[in-house]
Formats: sequence, C-alpha cells, structure tokens
Amino acid sequence: MFPNEYGLMAGAAQALALAGGEENIARAVRLTECALAGDMREKPRATARAALCFMYRMAGEPEKARQLARNLPHVWESREILLSAFLDPPERAAYRHESLPRLQRFIQATAEG
Repeated sequence: MFPNEYGLMAGAAQALALAGGEENIARAVRLTECALAGDMREKPRATARAALCFMYRMAGEPEKARQLARNLPHVWESREILLSAFLDPPERAAYRHESLPRLQRFIQATAEG
C-alpha cells in the first residue's frame, strides 16, 4: 500500500517478528532488509538494524546476526556516552545517574543470557 514508506515497512516487520512463527520471521527479515535498502531517517534505520540482528537469530542465521552486529556503531557513539560529555557538571551528574545504570542493567541482562 505504501511501498516507499520504509519506516512503516520496518515497523510492520518488527510486528511480524514479534508474532513469531517461521513464515512471519522470514517475511520480517525480507521486509527489514528491503526497508534498510531504502531511504530512511537515521533513528528508524538504527532501530531496524538492531531489530534485524534479533530477526536473523530467530530465523536460525546467527552468523548474519553477528556480522550485522559487528558493523553497528560502538558504544562510544551512543547518546548516553556523548551527551554526558557535553552537559554542564550538575546536569551531567544527574544524567549519568539516570542513564548509565540502565546501560549497566542492559549489559548484565545480555551477559546472563
């Protein structure tokens, strides 16, 4: 219906992947790959790339997931790291107090399985 709405396509793909099932996941992978080939804004593209890593894993393609993950930006380019470097000291402390524990919980959760 909207063949050039790549953000919408990526969102539909994520919904399919969450629904589960081999056919849905395969379709979600194809839709996401198609969306990423199109012209998307930076944030939806980053979200789609991260989601595609998980979709590849769900589709039984762990090497594709690892390869894509290897090509994603590293943590030093994240909002949590960069913004904390540019805030004034009082605001920086509050931001780090709020955001860095979330990052730590995420790292711990992924390390546990």
